[in-house]
Amino acid sequence: MKKILMTLVISQVILMPFFSQESENQADTAQVQNEQVVPSVSAENVKSEKQLKKERLEQEKLEKKRQKEEKIRLQKEAKEKAREEARIKKEEERLKAEKKKKLEKAKKVKFNDVAYRSAVGSGDFENALFMLESVKKPDIALELDRGMLLHFLGEYLMASEKMESTTTAIDDAFTKSIMASFASATLNENISSYTGNIYEYLLVDAFNALNYYNMGDVESALSRVNRVGDKQREYAAKYGEIALRDDSSAKDEKDVADSLSKMNARVNPDEFLPPKPTEKNLYKTSPFADYLQIVLAAQNGSYVDDFIVRELKTVAPQVSCESADLKGNKGRVEVLALTGSIAQRHSIPGVDSEGRPIINSIDFDPKKIAINPNQGLYINTYIPFGGFPVFLKYDWPVFDRNSIQSNVTVSNITLISKDGVRSEIPVLLEDFDMDCENDVAVKARKAARRSITRSTITKITAYLSSYAIVEAAKSRSELAAALAEVASIPALNAIDLKEIADVRQCVAFPSKAYCAGFTCEPGVYQVEVKYSDGRIDRIDNVVVKKGKPVLVESMGCRAVPVDEGK
Repeated sequence: MKKILMTLVISQVILMPFFSQESENQADTAQVQNEQVVPSVSAENVKSEKQLKKERLEQEKLEKKRQKEEKIRLQKEAKEKAREEARIKKEEERLKAEKKKKLEKAKKVKFNDVAYRSAVGSGDFENALFMLESVKKPDIALELDRGMLLHFLGEYLMASEKMESTTTAIDDAFTKSIMASFASATLNENISSYTGNIYEYLLVDAFNALNYYNMGDVESALSRVNRVGDKQREYAAKYGEIALRDDSSAKDEKDVADSLSKMNARVNPDEFLPPKPTEKNLYKTSPFADYLQIVLAAQNGSYVDDFIVRELKTVAPQVSCESADLKGNKGRVEVLALTGSIAQRHSIPGVDSEGRPIINSIDFDPKKIAINPNQGLYINTYIPFGGFPVFLKYDWPVFDRNSIQSNVTVSNITLISKDGVRSEIPVLLEDFDMDCENDVAVKARKAARRSITRSTITKITAYLSSYAIVEAAKSRSELAAALAEVASIPALNAIDLKEIADVRQCVAFPSKAYCAGFTCEPGVYQVEVKYSDGRIDRIDNVVVKKGKPVLVESMGCRAVPVDEGK
């Protein structure tokens, strides 16, 4: 045991220096390694910090540059904003001054029917609007005129507000007036409130749709034009047959015959009656409204009624319905052009073509008639009254195509883009003059019968009463009879003064509507509308989108300089 212990001690003593040296060597190696590694890491860190510092400096430099540029941009925007605000303020002041000037001018302008109709007919809508401002209690016709004039002048918001209120007034009064007028054989239309003609009753919604469209509200525009079809179908169902009915009764005819027989009058008023209206004269559909309904529905992404498409193809086959079914990625530009001022109805002319009064049935020759407003047909009864014949005045509305104020048409419509120019010859969409003519044809015979019945009975009754007074005065003296005769004449003349045809209508409707269309690629276009009187209306920045039509309205009924652009 002792030997083993001794051996271990001797071994430890011998090996100790060796292990110590090895440990020292390992420690030295580790130290060297540590000394070598630490300097290497520090160099990379130094390099990285320099790079980061450089990048930071560059970023700070870029940021300062950006801030400087942003400051310059903001200063530039501020200057531009200030200039724009100054321009807007100056424009507002100009418009305010112009409005004040217009109001002052409007106060001086008094309404005169002849001057007003002339201003509308010549396209001087601003002056016509001034005249309307002086009317304290305008009827529906003048209110509708105001809405149309505002539309033509581009005042779409005010125009829509006026047409909305007018539509309500017409809707409330129209059906009542139809039944009342059909029920009375002696109703004097002039003493009743004006309720609108059938085409006005319907088309006010179509024109109001254009107001909303031009304000960017396609959905409201479509809602307004949809009303037209509903009202049209209601009118046709309820009043179409009544409108064609001949307003005569056995009692009225007997009363007229009895009155004439009391005078021993050799005249038959029925020979002056206008012809009976036919189905062709009824206002059954509006191509103008149908066209708008198709285009607006397609643009709004709404359902396009197949019935409306078929109806438009039937009544106006020349008009394209391509907007109802656009193919592929194409869009379409639909151009609507309005021209002229609607023709006006007149009283039955009381003079022949040479200006001579028509005073008996022998002189009545329709071929010799010339329009002369505010005159009626005076019929000689051949019964002397104080040595003078007694006249019966009859009056009713008539339409003469020679009275159409404007023959301006649309010559050509051009679509211009960077890729080229395309032109189309426009087609007639709706003739509003013809609408007026047909409306007169439906009403004229009824109005004539009323006038004949009313005037014959009233005038002869008054005459016989006056005659009895004169005869009674003769028993006293010739002077008394002469004075009685003179005194009776104003009363008899007053009856004639009240016998005036109802020629009221909206005079600010256009004469005609034309249209043309271009199926094209999406993009921005310019439209040129050329009129037969030399005017060119340019509409810029017409944006066409894929799969939808866009509507462009050109107002050739305005008095504008030649080659005016928008």
